[in-house]
Amino acid sequence: DDPQAGDKSSCDDNLIQQILNATDADLQGVISDKGQAASELLRSHADYSQSTPADLHDVAARQSDFSDQIADKAFESAMGLRAVLNGLMQGVRNTRPSLRRTGRSPDSTRIARLMVGDSRIFRHKDPIVKTNAALQVLLDNSPSMQSTIRQATVAVASLLQAMDGLPGVNPAGYRFPVTVNGRLGIAPILKHGEMFQKARRDGRFAVSVEGSTPLAQALWTVSSLLVRQREDRKILIVVTDGDPDDVTSATDIIERCRNSGVEVLGIAMGTQSSNLRVLFGSNYRYISGVSDLRQALFELVQNVLTAKVA
Repeated sequence: DDPQAGDKSSCDDNLIQQILNATDADLQGVISDKGQAASELLRSHADYSQSTPADLHDVAARQSDFSDQIADKAFESAMGLRAVLNGLMQGVRNTRPSLRRTGRSPDSTRIARLMVGDSRIFRHKDPIVKTNAALQVLLDNSPSMQSTIRQATVAVASLLQAMDGLPGVNPAGYRFPVTVNGRLGIAPILKHGEMFQKARRDGRFAVSVEGSTPLAQALWTVSSLLVRQREDRKILIVVTDGDPDDVTSATDIIERCRNSGVEVLGIAMGTQSSNLRVLFGSNYRYISGVSDLRQALFELVQNVLTAKVA
């Protein structure tokens, strides 16, 4: 056995735990280093015979009339989505009060239980848990999305507009595939730290279908960007029909993302591919249009954002 290999594995495990457990104070000044190391960790474990990360293409602004139409349409549903996200980000867990054997607030309806030896008469409530999240949306603009690409783009724009300026949320959006000079890549719709109106002005919602469906490569790149963010939660929402070029490689990357602390969720549109469950397990919802997005988002994200911090 190679002792150096064992040391490296232990180091990798420690790194992941440091990233997942670090507080804001711990992360001050070292966010970039840990994010870079986590990105390299994802890269070092990958099988290059299966896939390689997609390039990040910052494509030039496009004619923006169509982009404006998408943004205007998105506004109609963004307010409802914002209400959902705002409630979730408050981190209130609607759990029933628990009864314990010690405390300051006895439940008068439980006093009689003392007669039968049950001393659990003190009412306790879990504290409100507040959290923050870096949340990315990845849009599949491959040819199989042709019939739903407009609705899918409106859905993505609605999500990004709903998160715009929302306290505790650091949103970003990307689309794939984008090919520049023969090189496969992804392109930003909204970068981390940007405002929604900039994406609108730059015409980034003028999305059309192209290429194939290199989901594994796209996930590799966006997850590497996501783990560099300083927020406690890392959430990646993929808007797709669930038909990637290579299901096995895409599933492998999703599993690696989850092992690195990135929650991967799916919003399915178009045909209901049997691959959706293979890719996302139970962590996806099918929507027939933007009107279904609010309920789907609530169901998918509530447990992630309001999970109690140990």
